Amino acid sequence: LCEVRAGACRPLGPVWCEGASMLLGGVALILVAVFFGVLYVRAKNGVLPYNRVTGLRTRAIMRSERVWTVVHRRFAWVFASQAIGFTFVGLLYIAAAMVPDLEPDAFVVACFVFVITLLVLIAGGVSADMYARRLNSRGEET
Repeated sequence: LCEVRAGACRPLGPVWCEGASMLLGGVALILVAVFFGVLYVRAKNGVLPYNRVTGLRTRAIMRSERVWTVVHRRFAWVFASQAIGFTFVGLLYIAAAMVPDLEPDAFVVACFVFVITLLVLIAGGVSADMYARRLNSRGEET
């Protein structure tokens, strides 16, 4: 269905392919949003395990397990913001898959939302690192 041959394209073949890829992309983005949602809940509840794979990871934050937990509880909103951004773009892609006229606008809006979520992630990470440095310099962990 997705092949476009010289002069022998089926009606709706390429449109179906674009719609399917937008739909799959939207579902994938929703799954990423669920991952960030789980990180948010675990960080907010103080049960995000100390690790080197997920979470806010800087030297100051990873200096001790207690600082890790305190910082992640305070800055769990960073994960919530990412979950909201990815959910919005995922739903936008799913809508664009169903209404092909939305596709060009969906891409522009998605780029804008991704830039905003990236800026929020950077700002949150820098703030979390500064907070962890204060905790470490004072010897405080609460």
